[in-house]
Amino acid sequence: YPVSIIHFVSSLWQNVHNRLWNDGLHWLESFPAGFKLNVALTHQMGKAVRLGLLYQQSILCYIFQADSILAATEMTPNPSIPIAAIQYIGLFTAMMGSRFFFAFAFDMTRLGTLHIHYLSSLFSSCQRCELSTLTTLWLLFRGKKRNILRHRSDHLQYDHMQLLLGMIFFTVCLFLFTTILVYHCFFAAMDFLAEMATCTWWCLFMFVEGGMHLERILMEEKAAMDRGDGWIG
Repeated sequence: YPVSIIHFVSSLWQNVHNRLWNDGLHWLESFPAGFKLNVALTHQMGKAVRLGLLYQQSILCYIFQADSILAATEMTPNPSIPIAAIQYIGLFTAMMGSRFFFAFAFDMTRLGTLHIHYLSSLFSSCQRCELSTLTTLWLLFRGKKRNILRHRSDHLQYDHMQLLLGMIFFTVCLFLFTTILVYHCFFAAMDFLAEMATCTWWCLFMFVEGGMHLERILMEEKAAMDRGDGWIG
């Protein structure tokens, strides 16, 4: 059973996680949904994300002593450590109950999808910075500036060099806006799917715990009715 569980988790990770990332990044680099993205920026961000996933894969291979080629992203774990870990998990679950198992599965799922959350937060920060820059440069074209102390926009006279420099920055940010927006939406959707996978364990826990409590209450009520005490709910 532990070996079957290991192969199931390994194949699930390889087929769902790795292929989803590879297909998603390839989709982002091939003008998704008709959006014409910045080719250089898209390739650079794709390389950076793949490099991060490669480091994560190497860490997982080191932890599970996997004898695999990182470039192929195929994990063949050495069953010695995972089998012992699964046996200890089963032992602690038998001693502490189902709450330990669900808490452990919840934490491991959250830990396994932690990189998705960080990537989503990173591109969310890039999107906020992009919007803030475009807002500031738009105020520059209108002859205004943002007063942070009084939380308002004040009038200001700009010279020709400042307007020229602002126009250059505004054009660059405007052409990069679509690329950053698409990446932000993609990783936000991936983060949402990761949160849904994590919440699945919580829903299963509530279902199992609720069923056990309901069964205990029904058994107590049935025993009370057999004794002739009537319904005590």
